[in-house]
Amino acid sequence: MKKRAIYIVIILHILQCYTVADGKTLFGRDGTPFVLFFLSLCFPIWFLKSCKSPGKEPKSAINKTWGFIAGVAGIGILVPSLSKMFSEFPDPGSYSDVIPQLDFMFTRFQQGLQPYEALPQLGWHPYPVYMTMHWLPLGIGYALHIDIRWVRILLLALASGLWGRIILCLLSRYTMIFWLPLFAILLWMNKPPKVSVAVWASTAIAVILLYVVPFLAKDPQTLTKGIAYHNHCAIAEWDLFDKKAGNFGTFAGGIYFAPYEWKLIPGDAEHKVFVSRSIQAVLMIGVVAWGLWYYRKNKKRFNFYDMSLAGLYLTVLFFYMFSPLLYKYYYIVLLCMSAVLTGKILMNNNQQKPGKNEINTP
Repeated sequence: MKKRAIYIVIILHILQCYTVADGKTLFGRDGTPFVLFFLSLCFPIWFLKSCKSPGKEPKSAINKTWGFIAGVAGIGILVPSLSKMFSEFPDPGSYSDVIPQLDFMFTRFQQGLQPYEALPQLGWHPYPVYMTMHWLPLGIGYALHIDIRWVRILLLALASGLWGRIILCLLSRYTMIFWLPLFAILLWMNKPPKVSVAVWASTAIAVILLYVVPFLAKDPQTLTKGIAYHNHCAIAEWDLFDKKAGNFGTFAGGIYFAPYEWKLIPGDAEHKVFVSRSIQAVLMIGVVAWGLWYYRKNKKRFNFYDMSLAGLYLTVLFFYMFSPLLYKYYYIVLLCMSAVLTGKILMNNNQQKPGKNEINTP
């Protein structure tokens, strides 16, 4: 493998991280979204191009163990920096309403009450939109009497080591729902029906037992209320954009295309947000359609799991970049996925093309 390729892909990842963190300093608020979008697109494109053959599905427990260790260690090396940061900001609730909402939900759950209720202690009464595995793990922090932020870091480390755990992802953030059709179809095309049934049955049972029965069944409007609240926040942000000379909230960061949509879409803020979400929905469908088309055209070159990984990355990327409301910390997910694709690209480019007599098992 050429050293130049190693340097390029690593530099791309560093540039992507920098662009998310402080890209507007170098590229300006208006230019940063385009730079970030271009840099992010490089990873799935390069990854798919680097796949030379379907290869064999990983079956070695040793490889999985080392993958788990590497993933956890990647987060573990950040512990000293995180510890210093937590000391500098001992009360995160004064900077964000996220932790107060999670704490409110877990406390109500402990008391046998419905966690999904508007917060009375905050003046704007936010309605929690967080799924079960967002707030339920707070119990670990309370039981151990530690800063609950360490629980999130622990889960992030575990997530970096565990692969293919759809259930936990769905129970923490529903963005993945938009990717599921692509994975479901690819799984059905490449595996016996009993495998698909087992995957989706276990996923459905977990979601039903941990979300639908205990919470959604008691208040069927729980999910719609949360979506409505998030939509209201987006409308408020768009409505205040011109009143603050373009320097309000998430628009000022230059991390997504919402400011451009605000300028190009006619009508009031509510209509603009509706059109923005419609564009986002069309793009989500487009990613699925493109993924199926591209896989059918190139399935001799890569495993369907590789296509699923690239599709998941593109789903998150388009969902974020064309969202009507986005916070910078959301990009932690995309940056972690970029790190995974970076590793996959390096491994793929380090492999020789299979010989004529070599048989690959998809």
